[in-house]
Amino acid sequence: MSYFIPGQKLKRGQYEIIDTLGQGGFGITYLAEDHKRKKQVAIKSLNVVFLQQRYRDKYGNTEGFGEFLAEEQDKFNTEAMVLATFDHPHIVKVYPELFQENGLSCMVMEYVKGKNLEQCLYANGVFSESAGLEIIKGIGEALSYIHSRNYLHRDIKPANILLREADNKAILIDFGLAREVNFAELMSLTNAKTPVFAPPEQFENRSNFTPALDIYALAATLYVIIAVHEPPFIPLPSPYLNAKIMLDMKMAIEPPQQYNSAISQKVNDAILKGMELDYRNRPQSIAAWFQFLGIQSQNNHLKTFTFEVVTTNAKGSIINRRNHSANYFVEDLGNGVKLEMVEIPAGTFYMGSPENEAKRRDNESPQHEVTVPSFFIGKYPLTQAQYQAIIGSNPAYFKGNGSTPLTNHRPVEQVSWNDAVAFCQKLSQNTGKNYKLPSEAQWEYACRAGTTTPFYFGESITPDLVNYNGDYAYAAAPKGKYRKQTTDVGTFPPNAFGLYDMHGNVWEWCEDDWQENYINAPINGIALTRLGNNPRLLRGGSWNSIASYCRAADRYRDARGIRYDFLGFRVVVSSRTQ
Repeated sequence: MSYFIPGQKLKRGQYEIIDTLGQGGFGITYLAEDHKRKKQVAIKSLNVVFLQQRYRDKYGNTEGFGEFLAEEQDKFNTEAMVLATFDHPHIVKVYPELFQENGLSCMVMEYVKGKNLEQCLYANGVFSESAGLEIIKGIGEALSYIHSRNYLHRDIKPANILLREADNKAILIDFGLAREVNFAELMSLTNAKTPVFAPPEQFENRSNFTPALDIYALAATLYVIIAVHEPPFIPLPSPYLNAKIMLDMKMAIEPPQQYNSAISQKVNDAILKGMELDYRNRPQSIAAWFQFLGIQSQNNHLKTFTFEVVTTNAKGSIINRRNHSANYFVEDLGNGVKLEMVEIPAGTFYMGSPENEAKRRDNESPQHEVTVPSFFIGKYPLTQAQYQAIIGSNPAYFKGNGSTPLTNHRPVEQVSWNDAVAFCQKLSQNTGKNYKLPSEAQWEYACRAGTTTPFYFGESITPDLVNYNGDYAYAAAPKGKYRKQTTDVGTFPPNAFGLYDMHGNVWEWCEDDWQENYINAPINGIALTRLGNNPRLLRGGSWNSIASYCRAADRYRDARGIRYDFLGFRVVVSSRTQ
């Protein structure tokens, strides 16, 4: 049997099926009476009939389907248990119990009585802007919670958001996480997703995405619930186009004000920002997108800052300026000294340099794909004030102009790898968090901030943008000033993650042992630390480096105990709390 029917009892009579609540391509959800808990619950299982038909359409028969289904049920079980660990007021509660019935895996969820947004739109038309923002605020906070645990929802749409009858609170009631089946070889994800709410990258059959995927879908959901009067919810020029096609054709999404002139300019622009077809141009966190909407999120204690990002051409000239925002928290180091730690979203990038990049070195090969979990990293290289607050001394040669240690914003230098590790250990003891040096992969991922060019600025740099030896230019950029010393951190423009001085000023120690190339290098963002007493990695270039040594992919190394006035570091931590 592939479906359960009203009156059927499951798990030795504990559950009794009342009705079918709904079904999609991969799952079926039932309303059931829980005789043990003495209340109604929702029970979900895979839609075997649908999966079998898809399998038959692809292969012409069902040979091998049993093995395929067993694999998918294993994934369903694992991910359902992950959902059971989620605890958030805007996420449907999944109970930590799984059971088998007639060969089907079943998970049990709380039953939330109410109507989903799609039903509400059918019945009542669009929501007011204020009502829509209230819904999006709750769901966005739930997504931020999910993202903080390194998961994505992957299927945000009006049908998966329910307004609870008791208090009208918005609740996420379904997850792509637990129901998405690997049909990469069976069909296009165009058929597996709701095209209007799926961003272009979700049509690429990739397994690794960023929070920007959910941000697109949430922005599209806000679009339709306040702008589109009736289904089929097409906030695009044509019902036959999806976001992937639009990106390929360099088309633009129509502004929601075109459908509803009562929408404010701020919300109109924020929706379009969240639905940028290139995921790199979207806000990279829910909190960052909320800033565009004017929503203050209450789901965490992270702060948000806004900054300007510039893009350069091969001459080092600025050809674009845009505003970005990022989340961060502040670590109090004592005596008025603060350490700002910026949130870096999880993602996948190509580490190393392409073979056609000018001035590249062989140790930057082979270029390879690396997936990096989210983490926090210092907004700036560690300053002398911060180092002194923890260690009690300041070894730097270039002391700067600060009249007191608190006002000294030069990066600390003349610190060895051993010194930097000792700082991290003492900072960890003081805060109860696990501070470390960044892995080489974390450093490059954080530096690139979604770019693939030699510098996070673009094709080249000038001394107006980076503190390096301006006597040596890169690409078609002109020569410029050579300062011959460090500069205050934050003097020059940041990257799209909100990080400053990732190019130049001081070389930054990484956790990794030196290896001559990337053969068999880790691909999960961790440091390579198994090679014994090798030299340690340095990244980013410094005030006395030529321009090419400041590239995002450039690698340098030195002995663990060496100290120079161009060697510094910044710190990372996986979470702001234990």
